[in-house]
Amino acid sequence: MDEYRIGVVHSVNETKRTVRVQYEQFDNMISAELKVVWQNEKWLPKINEEVFCICPQGGDGDGFVIGRL
Repeated sequence: MDEYRIGVVHSVNETKRTVRVQYEQFDNMISAELKVVWQNEKWLPKINEEVFCICPQGGDGDGFVIGRL
């Protein structure tokens, strides 16, 4: 089962269209590069923007950014 997380964007890789997210609830752990899910138009969240993520339970920090909050 997947795990839902809320975090803050730590860095953005515009070339790969990925971001790294910092999760306060996990001792400020920084994720691996997460793919950004988009609809209708491509977008990338900005650094320090709060985002909603889905990550595989027990994974090593990988997953997807679903949207910004």
